[in-house]
Amino acid sequence: MMKTRIVAALMAVVALLAGVGASTALAAPPSAVEIDIIPTTGPPCFFQCGTWTATGAITDSGTYERVHGATSPPDRPFGTTGPYREEFLLTSGLGTFTVDAEERAEPVGSEGVWQIHAGSGVYESASGHGTSSFIPPVLVLVLTGVASTD
Repeated sequence: MMKTRIVAALMAVVALLAGVGASTALAAPPSAVEIDIIPTTGPPCFFQCGTWTATGAITDSGTYERVHGATSPPDRPFGTTGPYREEFLLTSGLGTFTVDAEERAEPVGSEGVWQIHAGSGVYESASGHGTSSFIPPVLVLVLTGVASTD
């Protein structure tokens, strides 16, 4: 009886260790990425949609929609210095993912940070983060940092 319990306990430990080994597989480390968000300035978008291109860890392009934007304080006039948040939905033939950006409007342009939230398709497990800049007169929000689609 005692021998049976010892064998059962050893089998349970082996099964647990086998499960731990399988669940600790590591994804590839993130690598450099640049995502350029290029707004359409006229109708129908007026900066709320446009195109995007990415190189590096994500090599793709497509369309985007600005799905949320807010300033702090909420009644801060447009074009004045201060923080704001934006959320972009990026779409391509490979899938979709969301980028949240927290930026600070300056007298000329803006700078901030961003992060990727997983989406669909090849971007189901996507993640990433970095810094953002928007420096006129070029109307491109440039996101640089690291990303992974594993």
